[in-house]
Amino acid sequence: GCWVLGAVYTAMFDPKPTQYNLAASASLLPNNLSVYGDPGSESITLFFIHKSAVWQTSITKGKEEIHRQFCLLEGFASVHQVKVVKCNDESILVVAGEGAVEFFGLEGEKLGHFACDQEDSFFCGIDAWQNSEVVVGCSTGEVIAFSSSDFSVVRKSMVHDSPLSQVCVVGDNIISADDAGNVFVLDGNLTVATKLVGDTTDVPCLSMCATGAHICCAFDNGMIHLYRITDWTRVCSFSGHGRSIFAITALSKDLIASVGLDSKAMVWHISQQKDAIKLSLVFTATIKDRLLVGTQALSDGSLMLSCFDSYKLVKFIQTSK
Repeated sequence: GCWVLGAVYTAMFDPKPTQYNLAASASLLPNNLSVYGDPGSESITLFFIHKSAVWQTSITKGKEEIHRQFCLLEGFASVHQVKVVKCNDESILVVAGEGAVEFFGLEGEKLGHFACDQEDSFFCGIDAWQNSEVVVGCSTGEVIAFSSSDFSVVRKSMVHDSPLSQVCVVGDNIISADDAGNVFVLDGNLTVATKLVGDTTDVPCLSMCATGAHICCAFDNGMIHLYRITDWTRVCSFSGHGRSIFAITALSKDLIASVGLDSKAMVWHISQQKDAIKLSLVFTATIKDRLLVGTQALSDGSLMLSCFDSYKLVKFIQTSK
């Protein structure tokens, strides 16, 4: 069973957000925010997509220091997703878009390039696997694994019949989702081990995150599904937002945050109550007249949001844990 409750105890975040200026606004794309910052560091770097370019904003001691266009894909192709991942204990930026995937160091040096030879193809969905590979989804239905040493293709598999919408690594497994609404669990060989959603629904999963015990899948219709990692059983489904959910992130092993096109940010607490999962809404905020397209948890537990058509980043500070 699953219980979904309204707010049951004091909000865990300061309701008055901190705002940071941007030199460009975030495009209307799911998961349009990625953050890099070592735990304990006074500086964080944020990457997001504006039109056909990746932009960077760096914040040190609460003040914006760097605003710059970080990179473009070759041929000025459209970018679909950008994400900082860690491989071989080094952080790199992966840029996925029309016809190509490119890999960058965080100072801007290009480390690798891969182009798909199929016309009108694009890449979407990025994560790191086993600290040694980067997995990326493709519109051809393939999931591709790249070596983090030279960024060559080490494995690829035609897993889906529709374009990939997202991938997420959970332990030794890779969760892959497509535009038709299917969600699969893959093993390290990129073979389908089980299907979380095996029937075409035409409601794609746009964002995923892993907590201590669950994989959380956020869908284009505002629904969130929770699956138990030990046996991939769906343990809870609930309506998290009134419109599409564009990003979901884990703040801890039992806290998840989601943002969507209903202008809302929601934080949910997940707990086990005997044989049932209980979800409690512990914080919600509305960013008036803004479509929320990205969210990332910071090392101090704060929550950063990006908004479409806005030259602001919004940060909510966690006040209790």
